[in-house]
Amino acid sequence: MELEKLNKTIAKNIEKSLIDKEMSKTDLARKLGIQEKSVSFIFRKLKTGKNVNTITLCKWAEAIGVNISDFFCNVS
Repeated sequence: MELEKLNKTIAKNIEKSLIDKEMSKTDLARKLGIQEKSVSFIFRKLKTGKNVNTITLCKWAEAIGVNISDFFCNVS
């Protein structure tokens, strides 16, 4: 799988995790102790196929209350 497609899939899976946990991007930012615009910036990067630091993904998974592997579901 090409990296760009993988990153777009990760973005979709993060959004699904937020919906499943009834969390908004504002809630995520608050839990992470960062500004909402920072969360939006990282989402934009993923949605456009750009790379995001693995540590960031780990922190997001923990804040959302899911396993990081959930972000890689349905990757083919």
